[in-house]
Amino acid sequence: MHIVDLVIGVLLVGALLRGFQIGFIRQAFSTVAFIIGLFPGSWVASHAMSLVDGPSKPVAGLAILLTVCFLCMTVGELFAVRLKVAVRNPLAHRVDNTAGALMSLVTLLLGLWLAAAIFSLAASGGLQAQLRNSAVIGWLNARLPSPTTVLHSLNTLIDPNQSPQVFAGREPSPDANQTLPKTQAHADMLTQAKASVVKIEGLGCGGIVDGSGFVYAPEVVATNAHVIAGVSSPKVRLGTRTYNTTVVAFDPANDLAVLRVPELAARPLPLNRDKLAPGTDVFALGYPAGGDFRVSPAVLLDTFTALGQDIYGKKRVTRDVYSLQTTVVHGNSGGPVVATDGSVVAVVFATSTAYNNIGYALTTEQASDLLSTAQSKDSAVDTGKCSQ
Repeated sequence: MHIVDLVIGVLLVGALLRGFQIGFIRQAFSTVAFIIGLFPGSWVASHAMSLVDGPSKPVAGLAILLTVCFLCMTVGELFAVRLKVAVRNPLAHRVDNTAGALMSLVTLLLGLWLAAAIFSLAASGGLQAQLRNSAVIGWLNARLPSPTTVLHSLNTLIDPNQSPQVFAGREPSPDANQTLPKTQAHADMLTQAKASVVKIEGLGCGGIVDGSGFVYAPEVVATNAHVIAGVSSPKVRLGTRTYNTTVVAFDPANDLAVLRVPELAARPLPLNRDKLAPGTDVFALGYPAGGDFRVSPAVLLDTFTALGQDIYGKKRVTRDVYSLQTTVVHGNSGGPVVATDGSVVAVVFATSTAYNNIGYALTTEQASDLLSTAQSKDSAVDTGKCSQ
């Protein structure tokens, strides 16, 4: 038996015994109270973290959130103890104990499922392999949604790395009533492109950070700077495998970053530096909301030289950007915008603050200088602090 599965087996036996001892009522009340505590806890954490900066920020946010949750859990359990004392029927106690054992088992499995996702981001290659080879963790991952989606939703409540401000002034009003392209007509191209689009994950800035990226040179991935800002060891995930990376370029002004990813065998996507005309059909590729790969049909609406702010909201910068009629959410950041021939024409980096169906992408021409110089680098650079 695999060592991780052996440890899990011991924990499951302990959970069954503990669950039978304390019963269902106590566990149910404490669990519900813990979940309820996420909401006031996230509010308190988000406000408190605005007063903290530097390496202690992620720890402070998580500590505050968990403190509030555990306080709520304690109140819930105390209430449940008083309720259980009032129940004097022996049969009811036996049912409560049995249900408690089952609930404890389920709760532990869910906890292991989430913990494995966190450890896979923070751990070295050896522990990553141990977790990847666990039969229990593999069984859970095959039957439950992506754990990073759940962690992403929780992290969004606290303090995600936000996309930068695109426009310093008023956002342009788009004519966003175009007919979106059909994915079926470009299925072969999109299938090939999918093999070169990666999910980027890491620990930092109060929790899990995630985004998208794409391979544009052998073992080299491009993404947004705000995706990995403040993350010391971002990971790249493609399919079922997770790769360690080295950040070799980090540009907070243009919101670009480049990662070197040893052993990543994905085919590089070609870069297209041509300026596209309004009305051009394109596709935004990535992992929105920390979930599975998704193709978002889009239409290029316009090209701007936009005066905005860097990812920290401190400096004015100008960027050449495309406005796109499509839905861009947290997690799409860093993903490629591809033309119908499969070439990368832009890098998604922001969503509209005024329109639900508008996103913004850096033109490949804007990104080309950094991408060209970074692909030959292998020395690590600093990823700065968490973005605004």
